[in-house]
Amino acid sequence: MTLTKRRVYLDGALEARAFLCRTQAYVREFGQHRPRLLRQQLMLYTGTAYPPAFARGFVDMIGAYLSLALERSDIDPATWELMAEVERLR
Repeated sequence: MTLTKRRVYLDGALEARAFLCRTQAYVREFGQHRPRLLRQQLMLYTGTAYPPAFARGFVDMIGAYLSLALERSDIDPATWELMAEVERLR
């Protein structure tokens, strides 16, 4: 992966972390999750407006987060070490 593609990938991963933080705050405040938000984000990032590497970074981070959550890990998206987890799952 070129340096530019890696940076775009990381940007997507960082956006996933921001998305997870917003979602977590919403759930804590209102006590419910809105699945359509993830669907909307995925449709936006996988469309033509964003580079494929950005979408891969976003989807990989959401997948890594779900993997850890299913393992019953206590994860705080705001302090989560993104790239270390992606490398662990590859």
